[in-house]
Amino acid sequence: MKLSEITFPVFQISKHIKVTTIDKSIVVLYKDTLEDDLVIKYIDDLTINSPTIGTRRLQILLRGDKLFKLTDAVYYLADMLKLCKISNRFIDSSGNMFTYKKGQKASLIFKAIDNIIPVATGGSIITIKGSMQRYKTLGRVTTESKYAGLLEVSPFNYILYGVYPTKGIDTWRKI
Repeated sequence: MKLSEITFPVFQISKHIKVTTIDKSIVVLYKDTLEDDLVIKYIDDLTINSPTIGTRRLQILLRGDKLFKLTDAVYYLADMLKLCKISNRFIDSSGNMFTYKKGQKASLIFKAIDNIIPVATGGSIITIKGSMQRYKTLGRVTTESKYAGLLEVSPFNYILYGVYPTKGIDTWRKI
């Protein structure tokens, strides 16, 4: 699966969990140790006609089935890259399971923040000195943040990696 095909948010699924598909339902099967019964917990059910995993999971709950707990939603590619160690499994909002493997290096460079624009619905938009590109953050950026860490994935193509009060040392990350 290509990065351009991923529908955010995505949810990480531990590689230690056995995930299987039954009739277009993505489920986790395990034995109940107390009663020795087979338990099914749903991650997603693609037979439900709804565009997002969140609304499909609500329908699963309404019909009385058990849900497998999904932890934090990841809304940005940079956050997904930070979660990945070497190889990790995810499910995207469309219900596509995929494994992301880090395969290339990207320079992590630090540039001065020019402007911080608060967004009324949450988060901030930051601009970088000498660049026309803007970056959206999920959380509010304070005036204490003076530098942005940017992953240079190709010439003139950057992903916001984080905001920092001081300038870090330029380095690299595997993405």
